Amino acid sequence: RCDACAGIPVIGFLKELTSQEDGIIIVATLLLFPTTAALYGVFRMFFAAKEAVEKKAMSRGHQVGRQEGIKEGRKGERERIRKEFAEQGVTLTPEMERILSREYDAG
Repeated sequence: RCDACAGIPVIGFLKELTSQEDGIIIVATLLLFPTTAALYGVFRMFFAAKEAVEKKAMSRGHQVGRQEGIKEGRKGERERIRKEFAEQGVTLTPEMERILSREYDAG
């Protein structure tokens, strides 16, 4: 007996079905579909969140790698400029040396 089921028609109907001969199988089958749909939604949301976190982590990794690449590129270019001036026999003034040794933000 389900006293609390009196006010809820669907629960009361399911309770009546379980008292019949094949009612348990019918109720289990009826409850299988909404349960499957709910689980599908939960798994879909979980994997969507996982994918979003992975994309964000990859983009951060690429940004860090890109910034390091820019710094390395600038350093190489500065060394190339120094070498070109040295080959031409041009001595760099302290101001030019300061400019070439300055670190700029990668932006």
